[in-house]
Amino acid sequence: MFGSKDKNKPSIEELRAQAIENARAAREHLGEDTIQHIAELMRKKQSSATEQAKRQIEKHSIEDLTRELRYLIDGDNEYS
Repeated sequence: MFGSKDKNKPSIEELRAQAIENARAAREHLGEDTIQHIAELMRKKQSSATEQAKRQIEKHSIEDLTRELRYLIDGDNEYS
């Protein structure tokens, strides 16, 4: 049950080696320029205003978000 290991499960080292090989093969197939272009697009997406807002929203509790939305909708009415 606990602590039992699946004998067919690859080790961390095997998984790491496989991931490196997969990355090398993808880089060869796609080319360095394409990889760099994709990386730049990913950086831009992560720094977009929408993504920043999503990260800020994820940090707050549902109650806080509900209170803020009610304030925006109803104006100065305060909800507790």
